[in-house]
Amino acid sequence: MKRAHGFTLIELMVTLAIVAIVATVAVPAWSDFVRANRLAATTNEFVTAVNYTRSEAVRRNTDVSLCPSTDQTSCVGNSTDWSVGWIAFVGDDPSSPGTVLRSWAGVDGTLDASGDQVIFEGEGTAAAAVTFDLQFDDCTDNGRRNISLAVIGRPTTEEAACA
Repeated sequence: MKRAHGFTLIELMVTLAIVAIVATVAVPAWSDFVRANRLAATTNEFVTAVNYTRSEAVRRNTDVSLCPSTDQTSCVGNSTDWSVGWIAFVGDDPSSPGTVLRSWAGVDGTLDASGDQVIFEGEGTAAAAVTFDLQFDDCTDNGRRNISLAVIGRPTTEEAACA
């Protein structure tokens, strides 16, 4: 009599039960991991934009500004909603930005600020201190970031509880 190769129905059901238990534990942890990495990446992208703008001001020895922009070519007037995207440009007048140096797409969430523009002067200092609040719609635990820009021109970030 030849022996059959393969799995029995009981072995298959036990294996599927174990997979279901592991998936139940792993999926929430994975989604938290993805959410945290998405928040970190967006925070880093914005801090990179601030540092880029500052370095261009120093390199050009003139005012270079960062402002919210929906079309990636002009500033949104008097808006503190930076989630639409932002641009770096030469000059300090958001109503008629000079040469646009670089643009960034918007974020999937909210990025609110205490100001509608960041101006870096030629020596690398900011014309005024500005704070930013970044949060995604699916915020959990410490899923919010506060980005502070002091007059000295260096941004700092800190975790915060969801609003």
